[in-house]
Amino acid sequence: MNIIQEKVEKFIQEFFGLDMLELELEQWLEKGRKGFAEFQLACARLELEMLDETLFETPSIRPGWHVVRKAHRTLVTHYGTLEFTRRYYHHAQTGSRAHLVDELTDIIRYGRVEAGLAADLCRWSSECSYRRSAEIACAEAVSRQTVMQTLRKLQIPEVATDNVRVDVPEIHIQADE
Repeated sequence: MNIIQEKVEKFIQEFFGLDMLELELEQWLEKGRKGFAEFQLACARLELEMLDETLFETPSIRPGWHVVRKAHRTLVTHYGTLEFTRRYYHHAQTGSRAHLVDELTDIIRYGRVEAGLAADLCRWSSECSYRRSAEIACAEAVSRQTVMQTLRKLQIPEVATDNVRVDVPEIHIQADE
């Protein structure tokens, strides 16, 4: 927990060290936003790695799971790229394998894009181009190809239609220029 406290103190020191008289308001706000995003990513990395360490040091909370190796993970989020390491486990009885930290925190298996960012990419891509939606959602941290693949993975359920008339003799459409 001391490491997180050090990060908080460093962030506060850097943020209040910004001089509004030397910078324009927009520059000051942008530096503060970037600093907070970096702070959030650092805290998320520390929390995930502390959770992994707790799982490793307390075998009673993971009965039957044995460590295979440590693995590096990169995940693109709204705030930037989150990089962390966690352990890969094997269950002796069932033979299943998993990154327990990913399962506990609902990180999508094999996904490079965080779930909230993927939802925003899908929402924005319905309104504008793939490049523009990546620009809006995450400052172009992902490519147009990633936006397209995210959309293709999306499974939209069929909407049930009741009382559909299929024998319409004539349709009248009124349109204005």
